[in-house]
Amino acid sequence: MTMKRILALLAGFFHPGAASASGRAAVVPPGLVPDNTGIWGLWGAMQNVNQALGVGFTTLSSASQTVTALAAQIVGGILNRTGSPGGAVTETTPTAAQIIAALPNTIALDGTFQFVFRYINNALGQTTTWTAGSGVTVTGTATIATSAWRDFLVTVDSASAGTFTNLGGGTL
Repeated sequence: MTMKRILALLAGFFHPGAASASGRAAVVPPGLVPDNTGIWGLWGAMQNVNQALGVGFTTLSSASQTVTALAAQIVGGILNRTGSPGGAVTETTPTAAQIIAALPNTIALDGTFQFVFRYINNALGQTTTWTAGSGVTVTGTATIATSAWRDFLVTVDSASAGTFTNLGGGTL
């Protein structure tokens, strides 16, 4: 089967009223106008959702006691902190603008877009405390013991503000 035929079949499936493989047409409700590009919009939306909610695992190995996370590490979903810092670690979130810029430009900027971010503290013998970058608010427990993890619900509150809300955690 050729790619053109596959796409034609998919277009028929996703477009009410378009001819299907069997040659029958579905009834189009009043007000809906099927078009040839609608399926491409659906696939574009699926790509943005996958990118926004996709899970990426990043490991940061550092002996530094003061670290600022990158937006890609936050958006990726999981940040695993390793290394041998000499004391307690202060980890700062990226700015809200940096986090929003790392997300697809189709997300809602009204507090309805959220994703879960997990921080794993594998740093040897030291606790980590999250602090807020510009435009970010960190609510709930922001301290993660060594050999432990904590999940945060990241909410895009507006085009320039976001919130990290503690969801809880556990030990490794």
